[in-house]
Amino acid sequence: MGKRKPIHVPGLSHGDAPIPTAIMFGNHLYSSAVFGTDRETGKLADPEFQTTHAFSNMKCIVETAGGSVEDIAAVRVFLTDYSLRSQINAEWLKMFPDPEDRPTRHAIQMPMFGGMIVQLEFDAEIENPSL
Repeated sequence: MGKRKPIHVPGLSHGDAPIPTAIMFGNHLYSSAVFGTDRETGKLADPEFQTTHAFSNMKCIVETAGGSVEDIAAVRVFLTDYSLRSQINAEWLKMFPDPEDRPTRHAIQMPMFGGMIVQLEFDAEIENPSL
């Protein structure tokens, strides 16, 4: 068995692409792209819906690995348009309310496919992974 332990979350996949949702590498969790899809239906909707679901999906991934949002060290935000930053900031403040205890963040504007307008990618360090 390799060093990488895949994390799979029902409802979060990359379709037929051979990519895990995330991996544990020692105590480090690295995500693939986290979409703003509803885990139950697989649907995308408006920017607010996608932003809310992207953050919810990030939380679900880190919890599946045995951690919590407090373990997230860095987040990369990919947006189709920087005008969506206010929605990102609203979800960011809900998830990370303490200004003295937030992960780093970097936002990148880029085109996306399939109706996606936001994606997250994150790194976390989990003391006692559930794997």
